[in-house]
Amino acid sequence: MKLLLAVLAPIFFFIGVELVLRVCNVGYDPHFVIQHEVKGVPHWVENEKFGWRFFHPHIARTPEPISLPVRKANDEFRVLVLGGSAAQGDPAVEFGAPRMLEYMLNKTMPSNRVTVINGAMTAINSHVVRVIAREVAVLQPDVVIVYMGNNEVIGPYGIASVKYPWQQSIVWIRMHTLLSATRCGQVLQSLMQDLTPINFTEWRGMEMFLGSRVEADDPRLADTYAHFMHNLNAIVDEFSPSVPVLLSSVAVNLKDLGPLAGERSGEANRLFVEGRSGGEGALLQKARDLDALRFRADSELNEVIRAVAQDQGGVDFVDVEESLGLTVGFDRFVDHVHFNWEANLELATLWHKALQKNFALTEDYVKTDAQELRMKLGFSSEAEQRLKQTVFDRWARAPFIDTVNWLDAMKHFSDLPLTSNAFSKSELKDYYGHVQRYDWAIKQRKYEEALDSCLQKLSLENRKLVL
Repeated sequence: MKLLLAVLAPIFFFIGVELVLRVCNVGYDPHFVIQHEVKGVPHWVENEKFGWRFFHPHIARTPEPISLPVRKANDEFRVLVLGGSAAQGDPAVEFGAPRMLEYMLNKTMPSNRVTVINGAMTAINSHVVRVIAREVAVLQPDVVIVYMGNNEVIGPYGIASVKYPWQQSIVWIRMHTLLSATRCGQVLQSLMQDLTPINFTEWRGMEMFLGSRVEADDPRLADTYAHFMHNLNAIVDEFSPSVPVLLSSVAVNLKDLGPLAGERSGEANRLFVEGRSGGEGALLQKARDLDALRFRADSELNEVIRAVAQDQGGVDFVDVEESLGLTVGFDRFVDHVHFNWEANLELATLWHKALQKNFALTEDYVKTDAQELRMKLGFSSEAEQRLKQTVFDRWARAPFIDTVNWLDAMKHFSDLPLTSNAFSKSELKDYYGHVQRYDWAIKQRKYEEALDSCLQKLSLENRKLVL
C-alpha cells in the first residue's frame, strides 16, 4: 500500500498542478493547429506559439498561415506538405513548390477544390515533424508529402544544438516533447530559459550555428541517422496505409556552394574545387559530406530516406536528388538548400507526376505554360527583384561569406561591378559588416552608431565603387 501511494502521489500532484495552471491560463496551447472561428465558422488555424516548445520564444519560428474549415467539404482534396524551410518554399514561400502544386492540382482535378497545406517550418527536423504528424490528423489530409533532412544535425535535439550528451538520448527527446505539451513542463522550461543566458535575442538564421561544427568522423552522427530513420518510419506510420504518403530525397547545392565551414575545411575545399572544375558530382558529394557545418542533408540521410521508402509498403518515392542531378548549382538553388523559381517548379512537377499514380488527374501539368503559372502566382519582375535582394543579403552574411567561392556567388547575385578594380574579399566583408551594423543600430534606435556605420560604408563606396 505504501509503495502504491509512493507511486500515485506524485502522479496526482502533477495532475493537480496541471489543472490549476490550465484554469489560471498559465502556459499556452501546445498544438500545431488550434480551433478558431472565421466568420462564425469553426476553422483550424496555425498556432503561432507551437515553436515555443522547441525554441526560445525570442527566436521561435512560426508555422505558415493555415485556415481550414473543421468540417471538410465532400469535394475538397487536401494535400499536406511536411518538412523544413526548403519544403516550405523559403525564401519566398508565396512562390514555393507547395503553392505551385496547389495550382497544378486545381487544374488537373477540376471536380475537386484542392488545398495544399503548408505544414513545413524553418529550422525544424524530423523530431519536430514527428510531433506535427501526430497532431494533423484533424486536418483530414488526403495525401501527405514529406521533404526533410537538412536540419537533422543543427535542428532541435540535433547533436550540434544540444549542450550535454544525455540530451541526445531518444528517451530524453521523447520525454521532453511530451513535457513541453503540458503546462507544468512549459513553466519549468520557461524558468530554465530565464536562468540560461542566450546568445541571440532575435532570429539570425545560420549565423546562430557557426560554432556548431560536427566533423564527418564524429561518432554521434550514427545516432543522428538512427533517430532520423526511427522518426521517418513513425511519420509514415501516422498516415499509412489509410492516407498515401510521398517521400522525397533531398537535393542541395553541391556545385556553387563551397563547404560552409570555410577555410578550416582543407580536404573538403580541395574536393569541392576539383569536383567543380571537372564537373564530377561524386567529388562534390564527398566535399558536402565532409563539411563540418552540417546545414545540408548528406549522403547517408538520403540513403535513409530511400531505405524507408523501399521498406514501407504503400509509400511512393520521388528521387529529387537524382532528378535534379549532382552538378546543379545556381541554376537551381539560391543558397545552400533553397530552390529558385525553376527548381520549385521542377519539384512541384515531380510531386504532381507521383500523385498521378494514385489519383485521377486529367492531364500532365508539364504541358501547361510555365509563364501562365508566373502570372497566376504573381511572380512579377518586382517580386523577382525583391527575392534577388533577399538572397543577396543572405549571401552577405556568415557562413556564406567564408566559403571559397563566395566572390563568384556575389558576382552572380549582385549588380555591383565586382571586378579587380572593385572590392577585395576582405573589403567586401567590411562593407557588408557596416551594412548589417547600420540595420541593427536603426532597429535599436542607436542613431549615433547607425550614422558611424553609414559613414564607414560610404567611405568604402567612394573608394572602390564606380556606379
